[in-house]
Amino acid sequence: MHLAIDAFLPLFFPERCPACDQWMGHDLGLCESCSASLYPLGVACPTCAEPQDIPRAVTCLACRTKPPPFRRVLAPWRYGGELAVAIRRLKYGGPSGRGLAHVARPLGALLASAYEDAVSDQDIVVPVPLHAARLRARGFSQAQRIAEAARKQCRLAIQPTILPGILERTRATREQAGLSRAERRTNTAGAFLVPPRQAERVRGKNILVVDDVVTTTATSGACARALLAAGATRVDILALARADN
Repeated sequence: MHLAIDAFLPLFFPERCPACDQWMGHDLGLCESCSASLYPLGVACPTCAEPQDIPRAVTCLACRTKPPPFRRVLAPWRYGGELAVAIRRLKYGGPSGRGLAHVARPLGALLASAYEDAVSDQDIVVPVPLHAARLRARGFSQAQRIAEAARKQCRLAIQPTILPGILERTRATREQAGLSRAERRTNTAGAFLVPPRQAERVRGKNILVVDDVVTTTATSGACARALLAAGATRVDILALARADN
């Protein structure tokens, strides 16, 4: 029933661009005008996905000096332009800054291909959680909505389940935007855990953590440490966009 509804809704309710709100017919992603500012990630560190201005990707000095707890970060796009506008609208664009949940659907289309590649060898998918207070204020988890939207557009016959309850954010951290790399790491250190009731679902599993944007990997690393401490075998990170540090 849900699949039938998803198939017919675009016939009666054409999609709007998540950045400028222009009608787009039945297409997903950004409208033609906004797509002009959409840039693929390009050459990047194969571990943390930090963009690199070199001909061929190499592991960055930070990852060589202190390897992160996750195996790799995957992100199809660079953060900026109208994609950044769309992500901010998703998180803060609604009444009283609550966010616009419907914006996740077209953004999911921009993640779908990377999501399909990333989940092929994963056991479960875990969205980065919000603290309970921020979840109440926003009304939804943007990472969960983006992951669910991408999953609906994924063509794999068998896909890992999205399990939003696997990770919990134990304290209300500050917004990461505007913080330095060191401040971001301090802000997220020890901020996530796997509840004891969920430990059995994590043990021995390969896990894909999904977020909207990765910048310094502070949040990604904190999530990976919590999952590995609970017995996960491997953690990969997938984000819609990778920002420059």
